[in-house]
Formats: sequence, C-alpha cells, structure tokens
Amino acid sequence: MMSTVQEIAFKFDYSTKSLTAFTEELSAENENIQEQLERRKKLITLCVTPFAVVVSALNSLKADNDDKAAQSMNAILRFEFIISLVVAEHILSSTVALTNYLQKPDIDLIEALTEAKIVIQRLSDESEQHIWQHNTKFSHQFLVSLDVNDTELTTRDPSDYWRVSLYFAFLDHLVDDITKRLISNEERFFSSYFIPTKLGNFTPEIADKIYNAYRSDLGDKTEFDDEVARWTAHWRIEDNRPDRLLGVLNVTHADLYPSVHRIIWILLTVPVSSATSQRSFSAMRRVKSYLRSTMGGEILFNL
Repeated sequence: MMSTVQEIAFKFDYSTKSLTAFTEELSAENENIQEQLERRKKLITLCVTPFAVVVSALNSLKADNDDKAAQSMNAILRFEFIISLVVAEHILSSTVALTNYLQKPDIDLIEALTEAKIVIQRLSDESEQHIWQHNTKFSHQFLVSLDVNDTELTTRDPSDYWRVSLYFAFLDHLVDDITKRLISNEERFFSSYFIPTKLGNFTPEIADKIYNAYRSDLGDKTEFDDEVARWTAHWRIEDNRPDRLLGVLNVTHADLYPSVHRIIWILLTVPVSSATSQRSFSAMRRVKSYLRSTMGGEILFNL
C-alpha cells in the first residue's frame, strides 16, 4: 500500500501535467479540503482527506490516455487498499508528534521515553469500531465492493477478518517496534541524567539502573558509585553547565571520570530514528525520480 502511495505522490510532485490536474480538481472541491491543503504546493501524501481529489485527478489523466494514471486508479480503487489506507492513517496519527520529535538533533531522551509510553498507552486504548464504519462508507462512495473469494475470509463477518488480519497486526507491529527502539532501552537512556542540568533528578535508584544497563562496559560497582558521587559534587561547584550530551562529553575528563565518559560516549552512538544512510537514499529518490530515470551517474553525483 505504501509503495502505491509513494508512486502516486511522486507522480503529482514531479509531473507538471499531473500537478495541474490535481490543482484543477482541488479547486472544484469544497472549501474545507482547500483550507486543509492551502499551504501545500505539491501532493505530499495520499491521505483520506484529498482521496476524492486524487481519484478525480487520476480519472481526468486516464481520460487523457495516461496509462500510469489508469494503473494507479486500478490500484487504489480496491477494498484492500482503502481499508489499509484508513487503518494506517488512523493508527499513525497517534505517532506524528513523537516521530517529529525524534528527528530533531537536540532531543531529550527522557522526554522521548515519556512520549513513547503515552503513544503506546493511547494505541492500547484505541477502538477500531468506527474505522470499519468509516471505511465501509468510504468504499461505497467510490463503488468499491469486498470480494469474499479474494480475501479468503476465515470468518463470516468481514469486519472481524480485517480487524484480526490488518488492524491488530499493524497495531501490534507498531507497538512492538516502539518498544524495541525506545522502551526496552529505557535504562540506557537514563544515562542522560548525567547532564549537569538534570542532576537534580538523579537518584541512587537511577544510578543502579544505569550501571546494570552498561555493566559489561564498566568496572566495579563500588568504584562506579564513588565516581558518580564525585561527578555530582563536581557540578555543584561548577558554574558552566552544558545541557547537551555532546557538550558534556567534551568537558568530561576520561581519566577522572572514565565510567561517565564511556557511558556518554556509548549513548551518543545509539541511533534513535532513521540512519544517515537512509536519509541519503530518500534524498536520491527525490532527485532521480522515475521521470528522470535515464540520468547518468556523473550528473546524479553532482546533484
């Protein structure tokens, strides 16, 4: 489903003809949709709100003998695609704030952990009942019907099938992913309490959790506790207090505070969100689109 969304989004983004068709169809729709999209110069994503506009634009391009538009129409006017789109939009809307926050270069890991727990709690409390009702109404609008033979329903009620095979599966995958990336590393992230501006919340219990998380990289527990006590005392008399992990690493003497220095060094290497290499591939897709597929290596490198 997401590959289809991306392909259609690229089509409208990088084709003047397609973008013109989308703009014309948008101008013919009601003012509510226009207000929601008035700041968008291009079609950033295929969401539920402008879906009718996208269908109309693709239909217009299809009438103008655009074969790719016809293929896209066939792909999105299927029950499986529509319900997947509705479910993804509904569930992922709870993660937007956390996703944006994790992409900032100066994130607070403790705040990120708290928000991740809130997101998981909200997802756990979600009700999927209205999704089926909204999807059914949405499908009827475009005369899209459910083919029982194609979906291999294991129950008599189609809503039960999609609830188990799609909604719960996607929800469990998302919760599991957030847990593995953030919640399971909570004790490691507690080491951000070594930042001098956060030492007011530092407790012996937190120190024990940090030691347990980095035990394989540290020495004796008694030496660690002594070092933590000296570290806390040091910043009581020091006025210039850095508030970022990298700043703390730069002012931490590895000979005086070897455990703290090692812990912060390790924490700074933990990837929280997408890696730099993934961002480079995303940027390359914007440069080398399917409309510029014949671009040579030298030109691509220069761009």
